[in-house]
Amino acid sequence: MKREEIHRESITEPQEVWAIGDAYSRPEFEDIQDAETGAAMVRFENNAIGIFVAGRNSTHGYHIETEIIGTKGSIRIGTLPERNQIVLIQENGAVKECYDGFRERFEQAFSSEVEEFAQCILEGRKPDVTVQDGVESTRLGYACKKSFETRQLINIQAEQLVNN
Repeated sequence: MKREEIHRESITEPQEVWAIGDAYSRPEFEDIQDAETGAAMVRFENNAIGIFVAGRNSTHGYHIETEIIGTKGSIRIGTLPERNQIVLIQENGAVKECYDGFRERFEQAFSSEVEEFAQCILEGRKPDVTVQDGVESTRLGYACKKSFETRQLINIQAEQLVNN
């Protein structure tokens, strides 16, 4: 499951997003109007707050995390980009191995999506994730990108984010 899709299962529809980031040490990201490190804050219909953070060029490896905060609890995903459950403890402290990149971090998730798709075909059933889920998570992604580029708060429901 992609993190933009998480809100579709646990929170109401996103209403506003504000995103920041930059190409701090990798200028080639600027050339394509993208960030090596960025964050987005989302306000949902029920006033829950979602915080998405990504660092493609972190010294410890690929870093991506999500937190959704509400009055009755929070969801935190990927707060440590742990490759495994091993902790090396030595005289200088504790060390954990982290994911090197996007492919390693999401390999299992993409494999699981393909397996579920194949099972749906074999069993003649529809997947739990709908086309509308994909559309809405894409709208959120476009809104984050627009906010990043304009440095403005984006009202997701009011914006024409995708050309038809």
